Amino acid sequence: MPQTLGWIGPWIALVSLSLWVASPSSPSLVFAALGMSVGVLGGVRERGVFWVSGSIILVIGILAGVLADREVSDLSANWNTFWAEREAEVGGRLQEELQAQLRSGEAAADQLARGATEFERLEDVPTIQDIRAEHGVSALALYDSDGRLRIWDGVHRGKVPEEVQVGRDRYAYFDLPLFGYLYVTALTPDGGVAVAAQLMRTDLPLEIGARLGDFGSEFLDLTGEHIRINPGTVPNPESLSGLVLPNGERLFDVLIERPDRADRAAQVLGRWQWLVSSGLLIAWLLLAVGGVPRRSTCVFAAGGFLFLAAFVPLQQIAGLEPLFDQTLFALPPWPSALKMSLGRLALLVFAGESSSARLQTCPPRCPKRGARRSRCRSQRSRQRLPERQRQTVRRQRQSS
Repeated sequence: MPQTLGWIGPWIALVSLSLWVASPSSPSLVFAALGMSVGVLGGVRERGVFWVSGSIILVIGILAGVLADREVSDLSANWNTFWAEREAEVGGRLQEELQAQLRSGEAAADQLARGATEFERLEDVPTIQDIRAEHGVSALALYDSDGRLRIWDGVHRGKVPEEVQVGRDRYAYFDLPLFGYLYVTALTPDGGVAVAAQLMRTDLPLEIGARLGDFGSEFLDLTGEHIRINPGTVPNPESLSGLVLPNGERLFDVLIERPDRADRAAQVLGRWQWLVSSGLLIAWLLLAVGGVPRRSTCVFAAGGFLFLAAFVPLQQIAGLEPLFDQTLFALPPWPSALKMSLGRLALLVFAGESSSARLQTCPPRCPKRGARRSRCRSQRSRQRLPERQRQTVRRQRQSS
């Protein structure tokens, strides 16, 4: 009995952790810990290296779950303190990135203005492309003294304001419909205007795949925080970062949006969930390979695979969100309480087919007594023998 529990314990832990990654809760971690305790008491040292390695990964997964619960609890209890520290940290980074955007625009516009006489022919267009690529601005343009466009490179959504085309100000920020641009201008020797445009914000939602290279989206990828640009007067300017011009004036202010406490806790917990689920996939493979060649091992391995297919949060992988979005797919006769995504359904079908095929190749379960038990055990023993040893046994029988 203890030996049997030793085999079952890690599988109980794997199933419990699968439930935890789907819906984190303390009871799941308790059952996982009990399962591993049973496995250790059943003699985990007597197992092979694969089984022991899988058990160690499960123990690490349980500890990771405990740390995740503790971190989320601390975050919820000390949310104001946490956000004050986070806001100060991100605010410093935001100030650096804003000034870097300004310097890039200045360098691009000045370089284009200095070389304006080199862009008289259409075949010189790659040169302006090189300038834009070097400084990373969204668009570069060169206007003559009458405000007519001479050469252009990049993407600008909407019309460039006339004030920018004539170079009325060195720096300007305009909120266009759906977009906001930072402009830096430089006068050319012949009275023309070189313009560098930086896309700072867009109101297009990320859900429709709007990755346009704007500053707000790039800062979100960099820090995980949303920002909002305020070109006008704000009621609390001292709490905001801003784009500071060389003369000390602020061109606009930027607010770091404070997230909801529950959303941030879910975000932190999601990282732990993905870490634990990755370990579960490895642990399942090690336990399946390291188990004894008996039918019960196949049954537990198949059941564990089905649990992983049902609960591993694959929707957190970039690019797989639509496949695992429950709002994009629904089975008509399926109860709304058991709503399932298309990706999850396909994964469960694959896991079910794979498990069924694996169970058909597992050794049969032997009767408890009688001659059939002896024949069954003899057959299973022969299945465990390597091919060379089986040939030796056959030759010995033939010689006798």
